[in-house]
Amino acid sequence: MVACPYFSRRCPLATTYSRRFLSLALSGVLAGSLVPATALAADGGGEALADLSSEVAESGADLPEVEQTEEGELAQSWRYIDGIPENVWLEEAEEAGITPYGAFVDVPDSYRATWSRSNGINTYTDRRNPNEAGTIIKVPGVRELGVDISYYNNEKGGVYKPIDWAQMRADGVTFAIIRIGDGGTGGRFFVDPWFVRNVQGARAQGIKIGVYVYSRALYLEGDRFSVTNEVTNTLQQLEAAGLKPGDMALPVYLDMEDTSQRALPSAMLGKIATAYCDALQAKGYRVGIYANQDWFKNVLTDPIFSAQNMAKNGWSRWVARYSWGAQSSGVENTDVWQFTSIGLVSGTPRKYCDVNFAFVDFKGGATTVQRTEWVSVGGKWYLRDASGNNLTGWQTVAGKQYYMDSAGVMQTGWELLGGKWYYLGGDGAKRTGWVQTGGTWYYLDGYGVMQTGWQTIGGKQYYLLPSSGAMVTGTRTIDGKTYTFDSSGALVSTGSSSVNSSTPVKTGWVSSGGKWYLKGSSGQNLTGWQKVGGSWYYLNSSGVMLTGWQRVGGTWYYLKSSGAMATGWQKVGGSWYYLKSSGAMVTGWAKVGSTWYYLKSSGAMAIGWQKLGGAWYYLKSSGAMATGWYKVGSSWYYSNGSGVMQSNRWIGNYYVTGSGAMATNTWIGRYHVNASGLWDRTR
Repeated sequence: MVACPYFSRRCPLATTYSRRFLSLALSGVLAGSLVPATALAADGGGEALADLSSEVAESGADLPEVEQTEEGELAQSWRYIDGIPENVWLEEAEEAGITPYGAFVDVPDSYRATWSRSNGINTYTDRRNPNEAGTIIKVPGVRELGVDISYYNNEKGGVYKPIDWAQMRADGVTFAIIRIGDGGTGGRFFVDPWFVRNVQGARAQGIKIGVYVYSRALYLEGDRFSVTNEVTNTLQQLEAAGLKPGDMALPVYLDMEDTSQRALPSAMLGKIATAYCDALQAKGYRVGIYANQDWFKNVLTDPIFSAQNMAKNGWSRWVARYSWGAQSSGVENTDVWQFTSIGLVSGTPRKYCDVNFAFVDFKGGATTVQRTEWVSVGGKWYLRDASGNNLTGWQTVAGKQYYMDSAGVMQTGWELLGGKWYYLGGDGAKRTGWVQTGGTWYYLDGYGVMQTGWQTIGGKQYYLLPSSGAMVTGTRTIDGKTYTFDSSGALVSTGSSSVNSSTPVKTGWVSSGGKWYLKGSSGQNLTGWQKVGGSWYYLNSSGVMLTGWQRVGGTWYYLKSSGAMATGWQKVGGSWYYLKSSGAMVTGWAKVGSTWYYLKSSGAMAIGWQKLGGAWYYLKSSGAMATGWYKVGSSWYYSNGSGVMQSNRWIGNYYVTGSGAMATNTWIGRYHVNASGLWDRTR
């Protein structure tokens, strides 16, 4: 999940963070300057577009494939900066002698609410001044008090130690939600190395257990950044910890907060949550969704996330809101409220810990709630939702895809959908790869689509009849030439012409009628993806080499005028596009090198102001996402580490207004800012 998994104050990331706070601390001596000190180096004058066209070094598969993403490896969200929780950053900064506070109103939400043993189970302390005793806020309806834990809580100064769960219990902690892992490093899941030990320690002291996974899922299927990957690893780690459904009093929570997910359509977020929760409920586990107040109100807007639907489907709501003296999370039907990240809980090597109020009595046990249910009527299978309605079309259940016709009947066997053939097994699940039916072999690609013509699979050539997709064996005449295939369907002889055997066989590139063809060793037209001289080419079913934008298997590729597949940055028709090492066109957020870019749904690189997932981002003329201080027109703006423009808040000793522009020569409540935007006096 993180580039420095053994975090310490010697970590370069910690140094970076300390520099950020130092720049703010030093800004007071620069009152005569015209701009914030941190802004002087923030924009760097802008990168040249020529830099974008440089080749990005990546390692690719041996064959073109649909890669899942180019997302970065570090978690980024409202509470994570470069993969590190913000309370860890705060503690490191404090120990370095750096305070993040300027004016009293500079204390952000994250650092106002705190908790210690003296608060008991239903109050917390709200501090308007970080040095004051604070006000005790009583929260009605609290049943239990708990913590959420990851391996960051086990570390101090680069040394990892067990948590003293007996001390936690003595503080009044009755439940713990423990992190299983993170859906990313490289999208292939990062297992929290202290998950099992933390579970064992908590259970040994009679503390109730729940677990969570920090989701990076962008896709339903695949081996990277997918729900199926997160489901598989969740179940594996639950087994490793010996946690059966009846052993857990609290749910398995899917943590939805990463910046990469915020850019997804709300419907896709709904599908991701549904696929994950359905799969875990099918195994008997209780489930839930974690997000902050902003996400529940403005990002998780698909109907599946409504309070009514979540309750109906048996999904618990765990809400984060680090409040300014509030008495609730502000989200309807909240089961657990994470109200602070800087609780002072005994027993942890680290100073700070996330603390939560629970408004329900967690008694545990296996779940009996499922969002969907299989029903057999008259020998036919139907998939029904919680209201008893028959579902239709493609449906994903426990990681497998099924197709229900317009009447809701589950289909099996061959299905022609959208002009493409799919094969659904006897259990209704969509098949991929080689499939034998009726004594004949067929090949289905990764999307389940039946293939035809010449195909190179596993380094061998096969021929699938264009009329039916059936794999050929034995001797067969194709396009006037004779070929021999072994019993597995693999081509074994180069063949000969049945028309004029004395005619030399042409191989390699051949131009005919203004079109280019690639001939195999026996003179046949090759089709599909072919690698020649280190470059990939795509030839249609007739063998014609294609150029320009081409959609293959649901993915867009750009083929140069030479036919060679393009990768990296490419300028086409006045716009920049980014193509992965597989050639697949990227859309949405992508990290290239150390820089984030946003590619529109068309693939074109975005620049300027962009509103994505309810938040504003600024993309420089190079397309690079801006962070820190930067100047647009005549105004200065500030974006956090995730690129989100900040507004109506203090940034160190500077204030950014509702538009995001830094305030100058004005009063902000009791505080005045001068011509450079610096807070210079209080009334």
